[in-house]
Amino acid sequence: MKKNPSSQSGLFNPRAFVAFTICFVGVLLAMVSFAAQRPRPATPTFGHPIISGIGGVGFEQGLRVDPSNANRLYTSAPGSLSSDTSWIWHSLDGGKTFKWVVGATALEGKVTTCFGGGDSETGVDSAGHLYFADLTLANFSTSRSDDQGATFTCSNTGVPDAVVDRQWYAFDGDPTNGGSIYLTNDEFA
Repeated sequence: MKKNPSSQSGLFNPRAFVAFTICFVGVLLAMVSFAAQRPRPATPTFGHPIISGIGGVGFEQGLRVDPSNANRLYTSAPGSLSSDTSWIWHSLDGGKTFKWVVGATALEGKVTTCFGGGDSETGVDSAGHLYFADLTLANFSTSRSDDQGATFTCSNTGVPDAVVDRQWYAFDGDPTNGGSIYLTNDEFA
C-alpha cells in the first residue's frame, strides 16, 4: 500500500513548507545584504571659521546664499541704534573670504542704504536682487540692490506699524517679476 505524501488533513505538505521557508530566508538575506550596501551619509562638519566683518557690534549676524549664484553669500551686522549704521559684507567664493559692501555704507556722510543701526536682515531673491532691512527707532528702513550691492534704492517706511522689532525676509521667486517678498517681524503691543 502506498503512503499518501500529504498530511492527514490534506493541507500540510512538508516539501512545500521547506521550499517556502528556504525562499523566505533567501529573500530576507537578500534584503539585508542590499540594505547593508547603502552608503551612509557623511556626518556634517564645520569648516575653518571665517571672519566676515569687523564693523558693528556683531550681534544677530545672519547669512544668506544667493540662489542665482551659490558662490555669492551676504551677511550683515547692526552697528547700534545710536549709530544709524549697519554693515553688509559679501563673499564671491562660497564663504572662504568676505569683503565689505561699500555701496551699503559710505566711509563718511549719510548712510547709502538706509537709516538704522538696529537689527539688520539681508535677503536675496531668485534673480539675485539683494534686499536689506534695518531697524530704526521709528520703523524699518528697507532697500534693494539690483547690482549685488554697488547701489541701493531705499525706503524708510518698510512696514505700516511703528513699534516693531527683529525682522526676517522670505522670497517666492523674483518679486520684480511676479514673485513675492515677505518681511515678517516681532511687534510690540
